[in-house]
Amino acid sequence: MSTQEITKEFTTASMPVQHHFSNGIYVREIFMPQGLIVVGKTHKTTHLNIVVSGRCEVMINGEIKEFKAGDVFESLEGSQKTLYIFEDCTWITIHTNEDDETDIEKLEDRYVDHLDPKAIAMGKLVHKYTKEQQCLSQ
Repeated sequence: MSTQEITKEFTTASMPVQHHFSNGIYVREIFMPQGLIVVGKTHKTTHLNIVVSGRCEVMINGEIKEFKAGDVFESLEGSQKTLYIFEDCTWITIHTNEDDETDIEKLEDRYVDHLDPKAIAMGKLVHKYTKEQQCLSQ
């Protein structure tokens, strides 16, 4: 099954995002409700991630890991995350912001590639949950 076939019926969910700033730091906080599959954008920089609350499974560059509230990890430049949200999840990314920019569009241009995430292969994670959902519905 192609990525286009897998994602053609996907919709874009509204997930509240808050932006926080401090001297040389930009923090992006997002809330993701239970049950969503979230396809993130490819990041241009290395940054820290903190799972503030909830539990999720994350595929990063083909490797699947589970994260829960309190977990902190580093994402490398060029990485992209695809998440399955087991429990309502609040997630924070921390980026350097040496010029103290506060314009969100400029920060998006600085930190992420603007490819349509629906067009990116989601591989094992989507297949795993699609298969699991089919089994549960029988």
